[in-house]
Amino acid sequence: MMKQPNPKEQWNNYSSKYANIWTGGSRTLMRKNEMNFIKKFIFSDTKKLLDVGCGTGRILEEYCGSNNILEIYGIDIAEKMVEICHQKQMTCSKIKAIEVCDISCEEIPYNVSFDLVSAIRVFKYNKNWKQILEKLLKKCSTRGMVVFTIPNSRSINRLANFISTILRKENNYFIFRSNYGELKRICDNANCELLEISSFSKIPDFLYDLSKSEFYGKVVLSVERFLEILFGKILFGKELFVAIKKK
Repeated sequence: MMKQPNPKEQWNNYSSKYANIWTGGSRTLMRKNEMNFIKKFIFSDTKKLLDVGCGTGRILEEYCGSNNILEIYGIDIAEKMVEICHQKQMTCSKIKAIEVCDISCEEIPYNVSFDLVSAIRVFKYNKNWKQILEKLLKKCSTRGMVVFTIPNSRSINRLANFISTILRKENNYFIFRSNYGELKRICDNANCELLEISSFSKIPDFLYDLSKSEFYGKVVLSVERFLEILFGKILFGKELFVAIKKK
């Protein structure tokens, strides 16, 4: 039976474990690929940046190391995630504020125009993700950019997750997806320039979690590179990475 959990409760309960997910093996390499994509859109005039769904601050920490960025802001739905961020980020003077905000139904709590807004692994939990994207674009400066991810509705991983859920006899949660064609139409309708759509992984999630060893991580990434040579970056990609700019 499908259900949608209370997202605030879910992420508050998950806060103490979340940071550990992104350490070790193939997850570390996946994190590097994500950041390399985002950093392509941090230019010399990227001064003010917002991270939506900042979690425990893994992306905020990366932004602190950029020489170009002067002001960093973050929002997250979970109070406990924000508390962890405050504990970790106090030494970074670039971080101006990190606040609790449910982006699905609340306005962004900053009177700031942002040069870059990132929303990594956020939209898939929100039925109204298209309206959230519109909201983020409104907070961008002239020619400001939004970098976000959304699961690919045409990925191998979608079938693998469905089978895995049946075998475990667990409840599954709604995950909202899109594809290249829909994203292109959304961008055109919003009068935005589509800078890039890419994907770094095609194999199912559970294969990433089998081991945290560095060797296993390199094997997984080698398989991913081979699949990319065969099918290209987008076809069968698991998570689509999208960068758009206001015209």
